[in-house]
Amino acid sequence: MPLADPRFIMSLIKRRRDFFAHGSFKQGKFDKIMSKPAPANRYAIFFTPRSGSTRVSGLIADAELSNRPREFFNPNFLDQIAKRHSARNLREYVELIQRQQQKNGHFGLEITYKQIVYAFTTGARFLSFYQPHKTAWLIREDILSQAVSVSRLIQTQVAHSPHVSSDALAQADDQFHYDARQIRAAMSRIVWMERRTEALIARAKLDSFRFSYEMTNALGPDRATRLLAEKLGMPVPPEGVEEQHKKLPGKKGNDFVARFRSEHPDLLRSVDRKRAPLLALIEKQKELFL
Repeated sequence: MPLADPRFIMSLIKRRRDFFAHGSFKQGKFDKIMSKPAPANRYAIFFTPRSGSTRVSGLIADAELSNRPREFFNPNFLDQIAKRHSARNLREYVELIQRQQQKNGHFGLEITYKQIVYAFTTGARFLSFYQPHKTAWLIREDILSQAVSVSRLIQTQVAHSPHVSSDALAQADDQFHYDARQIRAAMSRIVWMERRTEALIARAKLDSFRFSYEMTNALGPDRATRLLAEKLGMPVPPEGVEEQHKKLPGKKGNDFVARFRSEHPDLLRSVDRKRAPLLALIEKQKELFL
């Protein structure tokens, strides 16, 4: 599939469903949440899968900068969240979650371009409904390792290590096998989301803070948290953030990265060319903050 095939977008739109058919509307709950003030600061973090977004949201939550910026528009969770908030449609949902979930006057969320298509159809509609005051844009520079991580998640359904037992991690490692087609497909979807997100930022003239998985690792939890607070319009916290997030063990993944790299050099060169402008923007940020 071509990286920007419009048929892929149409297939996502066709798979959209009615996220508000839960039939659990409660007037009292609705009124109680809607009586709360809207947050003074709304922010959005655009990201791609397996780019370190869970770590970023954890840093923000651990420092108590705002609510934990979750994937409120992930189709796997949207129905459940809508039911808990008594949301009957998308506009109500946006209003309810920011009032109920905000902390210290700040509310944030994380969203992929694929989730934007599922929930809103277009990026312009997302921005019209949510109207973020600040935005950031998280990618992973090493897209091959990212795609291998996506492959692992698809196969094992194990996402992060802090809340997973050692037995479950060992079982997941046993299940994980090399699948070049799956890795290639994951890479194609990531590049598609990157390009669409960049197009959205350009069309809307958003002053998005671009950063990367590798950049947050190099900064460390304290500096990364303080920088995110500054860029997303929140008070910069004192030093001393203790990180809870841990990476999954990666020997098998590293082996698969090396194998794919040796088997598909032409594909990787093509992907690198397509991503070069975005990676150049990330390098400029790294020069400023590292």
